[in-house]
Amino acid sequence: MTWQCWALVLGAQALVLLAPCGAFQTGSLAAARGFDRCSLLNAHGRSALVVRPRQATGLRMRDKTPPADEFPIDEFSRPGGPIHTAARDGNVMRLRELLHQLPRDMVDINAKDTLNMTPLDFAVQNGHVECVRELLKNGADANDGHAVGNTPLESAVTRGNVGCVRELLGSGADVTVRNENGFTIAHAASLLGSIEILGQLLEKGVDVRERDNFGGTPLHIAVEQGHVEFAAELLRSGADPNARRFNGWTPLHSATRGGHLGCVRELLRCGADVDARCMDGWTPLFYAAEGYVPAVDAGVSGHVEVVRVLLESGADVDATDNVGRTPLDAAPNNEMR
Repeated sequence: MTWQCWALVLGAQALVLLAPCGAFQTGSLAAARGFDRCSLLNAHGRSALVVRPRQATGLRMRDKTPPADEFPIDEFSRPGGPIHTAARDGNVMRLRELLHQLPRDMVDINAKDTLNMTPLDFAVQNGHVECVRELLKNGADANDGHAVGNTPLESAVTRGNVGCVRELLGSGADVTVRNENGFTIAHAASLLGSIEILGQLLEKGVDVRERDNFGGTPLHIAVEQGHVEFAAELLRSGADPNARRFNGWTPLHSATRGGHLGCVRELLRCGADVDARCMDGWTPLFYAAEGYVPAVDAGVSGHVEVVRVLLESGADVDATDNVGRTPLDAAPNNEMR
């Protein structure tokens, strides 16, 4: 079997994997001895290092291996090219092949595609930990985001990719970065509520009291999502249970509005003001009453127990808002009366 036939059967990528030392010296491929993997071309003149198996028809050898600066750089590291593809697909063997065999000056490991995405962005978004590790080891920038504040770390945290978070933090990812809305990494972590990720961030000194552009804290987000254990860890780490958004909402307003009983109890235990008023004069009891669902549906909403816990904690049932309404007026059809 000639090397041309072998290429037709296995494809260019198989040839590459059979030649870890940089020369094709396997069996009947001995004729290719002395040529590196960049020297094998398909019918369109593209290197076997970057073509896919289906493009391997008519492979031929270069007359000689040209200097690295004569290779078309965009063939190997162009935005959206083979490095991006390998990172996106989680093909760590292919990624190593490209990164380890191509001359360093031919590979821009931080190249961005038309969506401003780097190979590291793709690897992180798809949770390919080995590819993330390989890219970082070869110089990928852990802080190069595809938008303001949208760094690989933010992406990994938001998706709950614990392994990717660990790799990025180990490579110096910035835990203080903010996006255009002022969201920090701690805010992003609060959306999903992973205790393990929060622990990693706390070890790197993340500030859980940071505020976004609207005055919101990670604690606001955590209790809105009903993440009781996560909220408890934030409170143990110094989060303010009475921090206010610009509309006057405290975390207790957020928790009661969502009917998250566990979060309400945790906030009250840590000193949340049960009668804190927001801009329209509503206390947490107003929001709990607004979501009050009686009888058979009560167990679904969670607001009935929230109302009870607030009242047991001293909430003022006669409090009035800016237009004179009481919590009883906020209840659907006055069901609380």
